[in-house]
Amino acid sequence: MSGRSTAVRGTERATYAANLRRTFETTEAGRGILVRRRDGYLLDLRPDRVDVIRFTTELRQARDLLEAGEAEPAVGLLTRAVARWRGPMLAGVPQGPVLAARVAAANEERLLAVELLAEARIGLR
Repeated sequence: MSGRSTAVRGTERATYAANLRRTFETTEAGRGILVRRRDGYLLDLRPDRVDVIRFTTELRQARDLLEAGEAEPAVGLLTRAVARWRGPMLAGVPQGPVLAARVAAANEERLLAVELLAEARIGLR
């Protein structure tokens, strides 16, 4: 009975993966990111294709530029970083305590980016 249960779970996993792959492949950015491996599946994403990683990188670079007194290029980076947010992070996704904490931290970073952008724009006047 245990072997049959494992086979059913494997079939279900393959069905979920196929559905997920079809969903990803409806966009240019999603093509080829779900990869079948011998022992399962891999979500193969380069960091520069993940919006929250790009946001965090741009925010860090902008802060470094502001600390160096380079407000103009910092404004460009902050403008791009803030524009990445197009609504609530992970809206509709069930969140446990760890994910909820990460979402809250990301929202704080977004508010920081908006504040830094406003301050940098004021500094350019």
